[in-house]
Amino acid sequence: MNDEARQKAVETGDKAALAALEKDGAEAFFESYRSHYNETKVCSLGTIYTVSEVLKGTASPKLLTYQQSNTPDRETMVTFAAFAYVKQGMEAAPKSRIILLK
Repeated sequence: MNDEARQKAVETGDKAALAALEKDGAEAFFESYRSHYNETKVCSLGTIYTVSEVLKGTASPKLLTYQQSNTPDRETMVTFAAFAYVKQGMEAAPKSRIILLK
């Protein structure tokens, strides 16, 4: 059952991992799930790690949003986040500007 306490616990863990990604990079993000063998079943763990490693030194991840959704019976919950990878040196660019990396 995904009651409010479970939702909060998942959110706390997810946000810690996402903060690790922003601050310390892909390896820190991956390590935040290794200790519990990805018990929350983050399906994009490998993809996030790979993209972050490929863009290391070129662009930095910036969290745009984090959300959760629960089924009415609270048996199934999904969490999702959106990131922008900002080209290094462009961190001070206006937030309305979209930067495409090629």
